[in-house]
Amino acid sequence: MTAAATAARLADAAESVPASLTLVVVGGLIEGTALGVLQAVGLRRWLPDLRIGVWVGLTVAIAGIGWALASLPSQLGSTDDTSPALALVIAGAALIGAAMGGALGAAQAHALRSVVPHPWRWVGISALAWTPTMVVIFIGATTPTAQWSTPSVIAVGALTGAAAGAVLGVISGVLSPWLLGQSAVNSAVLGVRGSRSHRLLDRSVVGLRLRGRRTGRTLELPVQYATSGAGFVVYPSNPDHKVWWRNLSAPQEVQVLVGGAWRAARGRVITSDDPAWALGRRAYTERWPRVSVPEGCPLVVISSR
Repeated sequence: MTAAATAARLADAAESVPASLTLVVVGGLIEGTALGVLQAVGLRRWLPDLRIGVWVGLTVAIAGIGWALASLPSQLGSTDDTSPALALVIAGAALIGAAMGGALGAAQAHALRSVVPHPWRWVGISALAWTPTMVVIFIGATTPTAQWSTPSVIAVGALTGAAAGAVLGVISGVLSPWLLGQSAVNSAVLGVRGSRSHRLLDRSVVGLRLRGRRTGRTLELPVQYATSGAGFVVYPSNPDHKVWWRNLSAPQEVQVLVGGAWRAARGRVITSDDPAWALGRRAYTERWPRVSVPEGCPLVVISSR
């Protein structure tokens, strides 16, 4: 964004329209390269099979073109200092963010096709994330006037980029598990559990991370729990319609999101023929008296290693 702001200021001083547009496109390509590289590096830690070169190439192409198109009106329009109303800027930015975010997400989804089970959900994630992000960008871009010095414009560009990047990162990061089949609601709950606001949910919900027995993929979901002995007990309501708990039919190492941090634990399924089942059921119904735990239903016990 610093490069894009610098290019825009230089473009304003360019003597010809082609030179002005060239500077804007170069700024957009730099912005797109930075975006693609940083996103790819972050995602690669979570999705090691992601092809960074493909991701960056698609991002640069769409982001560079998008930035040029978004900048055309300012470069080809009038040169007076008349500024649109803030409400109009916000509304227009939100629409552009949703459209461009969806287009960028559609391109980037091609790089996710062999990596995640639901790559096309990235289109919606990207559109949702870029809508408020573009509002931040447009507010920052329309704040400087022609009287501002070039260093001031560059500084505002850097601050705008930092704020926009934070918004984009938080929203897309919270919703990214949706690519693995997790619902958007679950993603949002886990995002809160992993933030400094985790105390809002500490007494009722923990995050659970486990590996699918057949797919080998990592699953993350929020689960309602009760304390039982040295660990937690979880009742997978409507167990016949859910499959995640079946991965723990044989005990396996899991991770639990507690106190804002993931901690190593061990999870296993117990049934009514296990001596710990009655104790677990009692603990759960005492904590959640409105929940009916049928006789003989499976329970999940999570204990520290």
